[in-house]
Amino acid sequence: MVFKKNNPGCPCCNCPCACYKFDGNATDSAGSKDLTETNAAYNAGKLGNAATMAGSTYFKGDDNTCYEAGTKGLAVWFWFKPDTVCTTAAPTHFEGVVTKATVDVTAGFAGVTMAGEWGVYWHNSNTSIGTVTDYAGNLYFVAKPTDNAGSGTEFINIQNGVNEWVDFLRTSDGWKFYYFWMSVAENKMYVRVNNGTTLEAAPSSGETFTASSDHDMYVGNNLGKAVLGSQAVGAVANRTFNIDNLGFCKKIGTKAEMEARSTELYNSGNGLACNEAGI
Repeated sequence: MVFKKNNPGCPCCNCPCACYKFDGNATDSAGSKDLTETNAAYNAGKLGNAATMAGSTYFKGDDNTCYEAGTKGLAVWFWFKPDTVCTTAAPTHFEGVVTKATVDVTAGFAGVTMAGEWGVYWHNSNTSIGTVTDYAGNLYFVAKPTDNAGSGTEFINIQNGVNEWVDFLRTSDGWKFYYFWMSVAENKMYVRVNNGTTLEAAPSSGETFTASSDHDMYVGNNLGKAVLGSQAVGAVANRTFNIDNLGFCKKIGTKAEMEARSTELYNSGNGLACNEAGI
């Protein structure tokens, strides 16, 4: 039998080691790593339905190499949409979007510590709103370095220019596609929003990414700190976010190859279900 790309029977073409379409459940459509649901809710998504978070919903995936950088690296992608405008008051904790780590904000916001491997987190900023009336917060993409150089760095954060976040969220943006990956071979991490410019960051000299930990993977939870949408932001409580077609892949190529995968999954803004891409 001749196997071709996108052939569902091809044993070598299917990149994802886990994929969650959230079409009314949290089953793994690429394998058997189903998520444990807590107060699950589903509504119209980018591709079929999506998981809707409003302060009490989250999902857990048991610790697995599928969610770890390990020796090969890791790619994570998803569609994301905020529904609620934020006021200027900043909540105490970062809220988890997709995480395999816990980020803890110290008293008075004097510092931030991180335990685990990597994560995508939501937070807002008093200085980011300005005249924008549909501001919905910022997404942070961070990873934990090994710190074998002794620099004391708690996390690596991809920055967009002088800002301390990778993406500025507006409710008017609707659904946005995020493609985040850590390349062990290149010792860099990258993120791409929609089909835009690829941003990157690297550990300090002498350091690498934390390969593994015993943290479980969560969708919508910064474990022990904040569930997505749970904290009041000014007078706004129980904010609503939506996540759709969350995928994980351990096959990491060059920057150009990963950008090509991102472009295919973005599919001119129409989206392509992660385990149907054949990449």
